[in-house]
Amino acid sequence: MNRKMSKRQRDIKSKLMAAICMLLVSSIMMVSTTYAWFTLSTAPEVTGITTAVGANGNLEMALMPLSGNVEDITSDVGDSMSVKDKTLANTTWGNLVDLEEAYGLQFITLYPSALNVDKTSGAINTGFPVAIPEYGVDGRVTILNEAKAVPGYYNGTEGFLNSVSDEEGTEILNPRGVRAIGVASGASPAQLAYKAALLNASSAAVNAKNKASGALVDKGGLLAGIAVKHANGNDEYDNDDVANLQFMVDAVQESLTIIENAIKEYVVAAYISTNATTYTEETMAVIRNATSLSDSAIASYIPEEFSEMIGKLNTAIENANTADDKLATLTDNDHGWTGEIADVVSALANPSKMNLNGFAINDLENHISDLFTAVTGGDGINLYLESGAGVFVDIADLCGNYSAPVVIPEISHPSVGSLTNVKATMHTQSDVTPTYLNQARATINESYEAPGDATAGEALPLSDFYGYIIDLAFRTNVAGSNLQLQTAAVDRIYSDNTTNEATLGGGSTMVFKSADSNFTADRMIELMNHLKVVLFDPDDGTVIKNLVITNVASEIITDPDGTVTAPLYVAGADGTPATKVVDGETVKDPTIVALDQNTVKQISALVYLDGTNLTNADVANAAQSMAGALNLQFSSSAELVPMEYADLRNGAVEGGSAGGNTPTVSNVTTGNITEGYAAVIKHVAVGETYKLVAVITETTGNTEVTSGVTVQIGDAAATYTTAGNVSGWVVDGTADVPTTAVNVTVTPSN
Repeated sequence: MNRKMSKRQRDIKSKLMAAICMLLVSSIMMVSTTYAWFTLSTAPEVTGITTAVGANGNLEMALMPLSGNVEDITSDVGDSMSVKDKTLANTTWGNLVDLEEAYGLQFITLYPSALNVDKTSGAINTGFPVAIPEYGVDGRVTILNEAKAVPGYYNGTEGFLNSVSDEEGTEILNPRGVRAIGVASGASPAQLAYKAALLNASSAAVNAKNKASGALVDKGGLLAGIAVKHANGNDEYDNDDVANLQFMVDAVQESLTIIENAIKEYVVAAYISTNATTYTEETMAVIRNATSLSDSAIASYIPEEFSEMIGKLNTAIENANTADDKLATLTDNDHGWTGEIADVVSALANPSKMNLNGFAINDLENHISDLFTAVTGGDGINLYLESGAGVFVDIADLCGNYSAPVVIPEISHPSVGSLTNVKATMHTQSDVTPTYLNQARATINESYEAPGDATAGEALPLSDFYGYIIDLAFRTNVAGSNLQLQTAAVDRIYSDNTTNEATLGGGSTMVFKSADSNFTADRMIELMNHLKVVLFDPDDGTVIKNLVITNVASEIITDPDGTVTAPLYVAGADGTPATKVVDGETVKDPTIVALDQNTVKQISALVYLDGTNLTNADVANAAQSMAGALNLQFSSSAELVPMEYADLRNGAVEGGSAGGNTPTVSNVTTGNITEGYAAVIKHVAVGETYKLVAVITETTGNTEVTSGVTVQIGDAAATYTTAGNVSGWVVDGTADVPTTAVNVTVTPSN
């Protein structure tokens, strides 16, 4: 019994111990599980999700706005020509600039001229791009006048005027866009010389600012990097730093020389104003060729109001020269800060007058984490150069503020680590308002009258045209590419697309036809060879490339109606199409210029009839030898991959088609037009509605008719409008383009 009881007790004890162990294990597991639940679930995640972000390659183009500021070129929803007037759409980023009607080019008949270039640099004179012939009583050319044909702007009612103003009526000093080159009717030599001096001064101011801005784009990030290194106590510099600083010093010295030339032009304007009947070319040359503004030979011509501006310029020149002299002494490869690099950097952009995102460079150590937060958070870095910071801001004091995208090599600190290749923007913060050069212009306007009568300062109409200029801007998001002339016609978006006619480009060609049946195709081709196209920098006149028609007869197409089409190519040094060798084969070289990634490049196209070797035998025995069109298409040397958009590829989007079938804009055949008027009629689709739009001009004076008449298109009364993408006399139409000629009746109002 006792043994049984004892055994039972041992069994119970054994089972109890097992139960206790199980409870203990369960408790431990429960505690562990609960603890794991609270600590490992604070940040749950889903892994293995694959995501790609795509960006299409772009080469974009825009017509330069009148302001001449690339910052005014937009890229926004609603900028398309499908919904916006094309004159406004042209000045936004896209792939088409349409100059067909609204710019007056159809009213220009070119007369022979010669390119007006600097004999030393070869740069085009941006104020007077071409020299024009003047004749003696014996009918022979006496001189090529280099200061008579001026740019003009089409306003639709008065034709081309030699001046353009903004909406407030203020004259725009350096206008861009589409410019005809002709003679200002009624302008005296003094008026032309005065106007030219003002134009030269304003162009020089833009050129000087662009020169300084370009130096910052190229090397500004390295300059900022030197300042950041110094702020972090890392004052070890080598010859690469010296070379980069030398590049910037050279650039600001060039900029200051350009500014000095701008001031000389204002001095010339003041001289002409007070000597309108007695001024001489020799005196203007003395002013312009003076070694400096301190030259005693021109002291008596300088207005007293210019003294403060000239003092600022002289101080900037002295600082730049001091920096240049210091760099010449840094000959080894180991340079320190004090007494060496500091002297140069302080002259250009003193770190004590810099700030990054509002934080002083000298106090950067206390804000380095804020900068890291800005970069990693996507806010970016902005480096500001305050007034008094050095020559870069001195240039802004004289010409106006500017900014430049830069890449700072490294921003680092022991407490947070380092960031490399930081994208930033450098800004000047001048406190001189208005700028010194604008003050000089105001002095001329207020204290010196334009020569001539009371209307001398007003815009004058142009006549006898000798050329025209088209100012364009380009940008690309692809690194390391070249802008090219696209000779063969290709789609502006999809290289393999043949469906959407609205996006099919026309290539680069000249297309001409003569009204004189005796003017043969061969003679037309010979005359087309005298029609020159020059691509140049609009700021300083540097010639970038010349364009020429083909020298291969088989490439020129002559249609049965007499129309001649010749492809355009980039010219080589010998004036024939440029070539290069690719894989052992000689091919045409379409290269125009290198494009920096995400940096706007301005290029202007000057078209003129070169009279250098032109004789009467080369033209038709008529007032107009031939008329036609010039088409320019561009491309990139990089392979650009567009975003796939099926509707656009298939031609089924508004802007390519309306209603899926009818082109947005089609030409309409015109019938009888009231004598004394000319008309061009278009069939325009606006969404799901359709219009007939007539642009009407007087045949005398080539001015557009916008009011003072009643107009009938076909059987319907028309009204004039500029709403939406419609500009002209309008009547409602149908979905179908008229297949018969449409008559236009114009009746002057009583």
